[in-house]
Amino acid sequence: MKYPIYASLLLAGALAAGCNNHQPKEQAAAGPDTLLYTPLVKPLTDSIAQFPKQHELYYRRGLALFNDAPELALKDFQSAAQLNPTYTDYWATSGEAALVMEQYKDAAIAFEQALKTAPQHPYIQYKLAIALIENGQPAAADSLAGVLAKSEEGQDKAYYLKARIAEDKGDTTTAITHLKAAVKVAGIESDYDAVMELASLLKDQEALQYYALASKIDPTLADPHYAAGQYFELKGQPQEAIKAYQEAILADPGYEEAYLAITDIFARSGKWKEAKHFANLTVRNKPNSARGYYNRGYAAEQLGDMAAAKADYQKALGFRKNFPEATEALARVSGKK
Repeated sequence: MKYPIYASLLLAGALAAGCNNHQPKEQAAAGPDTLLYTPLVKPLTDSIAQFPKQHELYYRRGLALFNDAPELALKDFQSAAQLNPTYTDYWATSGEAALVMEQYKDAAIAFEQALKTAPQHPYIQYKLAIALIENGQPAAADSLAGVLAKSEEGQDKAYYLKARIAEDKGDTTTAITHLKAAVKVAGIESDYDAVMELASLLKDQEALQYYALASKIDPTLADPHYAAGQYFELKGQPQEAIKAYQEAILADPGYEEAYLAITDIFARSGKWKEAKHFANLTVRNKPNSARGYYNRGYAAEQLGDMAAAKADYQKALGFRKNFPEATEALARVSGKK
C-alpha cells in the first residue's frame, strides 16, 4: 500500500517541474549533482555558498530537488533542520525524503523530531507510524494508530495503518475491514492509494464502487477505469470492459494499456477492422509503442495487407529489439518462414 506525501512537499512538484522544463538533457544525464546548477536551482546554490547559515535556502533547494534527486533533497532538508531545529517542516520533509530513499530508521528519527515541535500533528504521527512499520516496528506503529483513532482528523489514518499492519501479516480480511472503515470515515477525502488498494483486495462486484470512488478522488488518473476494465474482462463482460477502457482513455489519452486492451478484445473476437482502428489509435497517442505497431501489423495481416503488416512489424522491432513475436511475424510476411 502506498501513502501520500507530506503536504509541504506538494510544492516540490511545481518547483521541480520548473527545473525540468529548463534543464538541458546533457545535464540531467550527467548525474544528480549537476541538478544543483540547473537554471532554477543554481541561484539557490549560489546563495547557499554566500550565506551558508541561512536555513531557508537549504529548505527551498530541497523542495526544488525532491522529485529528481531525493538524495540531495534529503541532505538539504537535514541541513535546514540542523540550522533551525524548531521548524516542523524541516524535520517532516527530511522524513519524507528518507522514506523515498528507503532509509526508514532515519525517517523515523526525523518524524520523531518533527513531533517534538508539533506534538499533536496527526499527519506527522501517521508518517512516523509508516516509517516504524517499514523499519520493522509494527507494535510501535499500532500504538500510534491508537492515538490517531482518538482524534477526528486522524481516524481514517488510524484505519490505514491498521490495514497496512494486517496486510503485512497476510490477514487480507482484516485489512479489508479496516480500509472500508477508513473510506467510510473519509469519503471523498479518502486517500486515493488506499481506496485503490481496497478495490484490488476485493474479488467481487463491490470492487467497482471503490474504483469509481478513486476516479472521483482524482479524475485525472486512468488507473481506476483500467482496473475496472480488467475486472469486467475477468467476469466475461467484454462490452463493459471496453466502456471502462474508453473512460481510462478519456482521463488520460496517452494511456497505452487501455488501447492495447481494447485492441485485444476485438482481436479475440476476430473483428480485425476494429482491432486495427484501436491499434492505430495506440501508436497515434503513444508513438513509441512497440506493442501498438505489432497489433496494427497483425490486424493488417489478418485483413490481407501484407505490405502494411511488414512495415508495422519493422517499426515494432525498431522500438523493441527483443520482440520474438514481431520477429517471427516479420519473417512470416516476408516469406522467410
